[in-house]
Amino acid sequence: MMNGKVTLVIAEESTTGKQPEFKKRLVRLHQNPLIKPLPDAEKDAVGQDVADIPQILSDIQTSWDAGTSINNISSWWLGKCITKRLQQYQNGTHDGSVDILVTGCEVSLWLGEQFCSDLTQVFPRLNIKCISANKLLGLFGQDFPIPQCGHAFHEHAWNLKNTVSLIISHSGGTFGSLAVSNLLQAYTEQIFVVASESDTQVGKQLRKIHQYNIWDVKCPVFTTEVGLRPAEPCSVSVAATHQMLTQILLYLMRKVQLDGLEEVSGGKYTVEDYKQLEELNHNNIAALEEICGYTRQNKKLPTKTEKTLRDKGNYWALHVLETPMSWMCCATYVLVTFYSGYPIAFGIAQLILWLLKHEESILLQNKSVFIKPQTPLRDSGLLEVPRHFSRLCHLHLFAAIDRAAATCFDGKATPAPHGGAEHRDRRHSVGGTVCGDLSV
Repeated sequence: MMNGKVTLVIAEESTTGKQPEFKKRLVRLHQNPLIKPLPDAEKDAVGQDVADIPQILSDIQTSWDAGTSINNISSWWLGKCITKRLQQYQNGTHDGSVDILVTGCEVSLWLGEQFCSDLTQVFPRLNIKCISANKLLGLFGQDFPIPQCGHAFHEHAWNLKNTVSLIISHSGGTFGSLAVSNLLQAYTEQIFVVASESDTQVGKQLRKIHQYNIWDVKCPVFTTEVGLRPAEPCSVSVAATHQMLTQILLYLMRKVQLDGLEEVSGGKYTVEDYKQLEELNHNNIAALEEICGYTRQNKKLPTKTEKTLRDKGNYWALHVLETPMSWMCCATYVLVTFYSGYPIAFGIAQLILWLLKHEESILLQNKSVFIKPQTPLRDSGLLEVPRHFSRLCHLHLFAAIDRAAATCFDGKATPAPHGGAEHRDRRHSVGGTVCGDLSV
């Protein structure tokens, strides 16, 4: 092409020899023991997630205490890495780098910030940082670094050499978290991830760092075993991740105590503090059963707390819907007044003016009603208008009743006679106005 200056080659991807390399990036979804099967379709996916919270958190605690899950191996290696850094403080060989780095995106980042806050209180001497995965990419993952304005973080602020890094990502495939898992490999090999399953994209990247060695098992993945959750609100995923981070915190507290490194870490907690926190952790499942209305065996358990929370939620939902409901009312008012040509306020004003104009004719037409003399409507003050307006409405009402009764008995409306003792005896007062009784 272009007089021999450009060579164009058409090749099929499957025959270029790159297919095996492409297959390494795939995650097997069928018959994969490290991935939970897809959930069944639910009419109420959000309600199902809430109902699963006590069961999933109980399973995390049970498997952790039994020592039968992959999380126990990951926690053993994580504790070993942190112990090594504490020993560097003890020996005076610490290089001043960040000890623990926690990163993630959105809700996972919020959980990471809570975890960092707890770690800082337990181990005050450790240099613990938490930052968004996107900020790490913006500063270290670009040819032209992007300054992170408003944050005490720049190219030379943190030394990440051999830093123990923890990536939090429920899906294990969030763009920022996945890219950071590759980026941090240039600084450290001690990278861990908390995800919903074992075989995720981030977990796959981290497992490539370490070669299999039966004498030095290194597992970088913590899994909540929540699996795929199609519901939009993040309920069970957040609760399960929080539970996993709590288990990690308890394990690290206990390990530092057993290794005799409490003084080096700056921790002031005692054995009784640890036992109390562990007890609260186990009692948390019973509290969740009361809140969610489901047992740890995923059986329905109606409770007063659950009903109160749902009632409060329905009440709060009315406030959320207040704005769109007002929009609908305004739209209805505009459409009705536009097509009818009579706005509500204008219609009420026209009715009042019509009553003022036809007051005398109304009184003459309803001869069957005896009216006690009162001040004419047009001569009364503005404050008397509602009372007179009600009086005219009463006149219309009694006139209609009079005509209806006459029609029923005589077949036609017959005006009632006035005067006479018999008629005066039948008079009675209605609404402050003396009206004649119906006469047939």
